[in-house]
Amino acid sequence: MYKVLLVDDEPKALEGLELMIDWKSLGFEICGTCMDGEEAVGKIKRFSPHIVVTDIRMPRLDGLELIHYVRKNIGSSIYFIIMSAYDEFGYAKKAMEQGVNYYLLKPILEEEMNEAVYEIYQKLEKERMIKELEKNLDREKLIHLILRLTRGNDTENKWIQQMEQNFENTKWYYLLIKVGEELRQGGNTLRKFDALDQYLKENEEIFLIARDITTGIQDYVINISQGSDKCIEDIVEKLYEKVKEVYGKEIYIVVGDSVCKFSKIKQAYESTLHTMNFSIFTEKNKIIYYKDIQEYSINYGFKQIQHIEELLEAIKDINKKQVDDVINKIEEEFCEECTSPEVVRLIIMNFIYRSIDIVKKLNENSKDMELHLDLEMILGQGVSIAEMIRCLKKYCDQLLLYVSTLRRNQAKGILYEIELYLHKNFHHSLTITEISKKYYLHPNYLGQLFSKTYGMTLTQYLHKVRVQEAKRLLKETDMALSDIAYQIGYSNYSRFIKMFERYENIKPLDYRDK
Repeated sequence: MYKVLLVDDEPKALEGLELMIDWKSLGFEICGTCMDGEEAVGKIKRFSPHIVVTDIRMPRLDGLELIHYVRKNIGSSIYFIIMSAYDEFGYAKKAMEQGVNYYLLKPILEEEMNEAVYEIYQKLEKERMIKELEKNLDREKLIHLILRLTRGNDTENKWIQQMEQNFENTKWYYLLIKVGEELRQGGNTLRKFDALDQYLKENEEIFLIARDITTGIQDYVINISQGSDKCIEDIVEKLYEKVKEVYGKEIYIVVGDSVCKFSKIKQAYESTLHTMNFSIFTEKNKIIYYKDIQEYSINYGFKQIQHIEELLEAIKDINKKQVDDVINKIEEEFCEECTSPEVVRLIIMNFIYRSIDIVKKLNENSKDMELHLDLEMILGQGVSIAEMIRCLKKYCDQLLLYVSTLRRNQAKGILYEIELYLHKNFHHSLTITEISKKYYLHPNYLGQLFSKTYGMTLTQYLHKVRVQEAKRLLKETDMALSDIAYQIGYSNYSRFIKMFERYENIKPLDYRDK
């Protein structure tokens, strides 16, 4: 909403101006009122109004003097509406010389004021749209130049040289954001783009360069003035949180090395691509910086990564023979293909990180797991492939034992959760089908597991819990039996009586009297 300042040395005239028209419906709010020109100067500096409605004749500093001072010392973008009780050409002429196009004679008619204010509103809207367009065009031009620089070698372009002058003392960073395939296929793509685009409008130092829907990779550039109190880590962390909010958890961001010249941004881009190669070293939901991977090197052209899926499935199935067979196959291919140690490290580390994901799904406290892994034997320089494979086999043996133990304990843990669930929700209508669905178990399996552990069926256990609550209510309250039956989960009163007698060998009323 635009702001308007009202200036008149007569209090009643000021009040009349405030009430004369519906300022809000015309897109304005009154930011202040003043009794003379000097007071108006202070409020103009303070509030930066878009319109000043002022009388001509005022003490200390009249309307024309006010306009002259503002035009000379503050700016020419403010619109003035002059009011005067004197129908004199001299005042109108002076006002027009000051760039005032709205000169109203007192007494002011509501229709005249409405017309002048609405006309100014239209001009302000046009100016706003032009500024927004120019701003967007500048961003589009910058993005276009970045694409030319990173995908080509156009450093002699005059616009690139101009940008270099415009962005002196600035650091440039290139980012790649990778969105997981499941999230990319989750729908609402345009809505997600809109949410991110709105965030970029609010954070002008971040530029979206490109989006690839097929690969899920998005390119961004961040520029930070050297005198700014912002740091790249804070900006990237906030961007990461926003992208995660929009897409979910399966994302990571890689940040390349910084450059201090706009024309050198291709170096930042290439360092980001280099950093991207190490993304498989990390778990999902990670921010990876170029500075953290500089000591590593990477080699391309490996195919053994396809066997990692087989190895992970064998671990899930707790199939020791299959695990050994897959590892032997991998080692054999490494030797036949003369695979470089760098590639072997990547494949093994990829397996390790993904195997940790398996454990996490089985146990939320997987951070406490004791799996001994000699990373130096895998990442250390000069380590042979055979040594790395031996380390992998040792790790898999521990992993198989750990997953097997988790699976056994998991069954006990689920039963405990179900027991708690029954105690908290016995007053609802519960069935073994609903409960098994809630805990992702087959009803038959749950029934057998529950009976084996508790010596009774799940339904019998539920009746016992309800009867125990009924006993408490019979002792501690005067509730009617029908109300007790309803409160503990029986919609049928006679069924409540039947279950109580079955488990307590006494009728509910007799139990209360006893």
